Amino acid sequence: MIEPAPVLSEWERGSKWTRSSLQKYGLAREEYADLREKQDGKCAICQEPGRLGVDHNHEIGVVRGLLCNHCNSLLGFAKDSPARLFRAIGYLTRENRARAS
Repeated sequence: MIEPAPVLSEWERGSKWTRSSLQKYGLAREEYADLREKQDGKCAICQEPGRLGVDHNHEIGVVRGLLCNHCNSLLGFAKDSPARLFRAIGYLTRENRARAS
């Protein structure tokens, strides 16, 4: 049985960035489409639909999932540090509690 071609947006089909990104991380279009389908076409962090780029672990090069540009930048600015992100959450939580008081 022949499986239907993966459903990719017009941007994903034609984007030079997508082609080079897939090549860079060793993903076939079908693998990208599978990841996108598993994530319901949404960013793995913010859950917003839209253009999704390949996110990878910088230390070992393994693909983690698909992220929007904002969330991918968030991880980059945090230097992929869970500790830094937890501190940021604590900061935002304290700030929100202070405003509510």
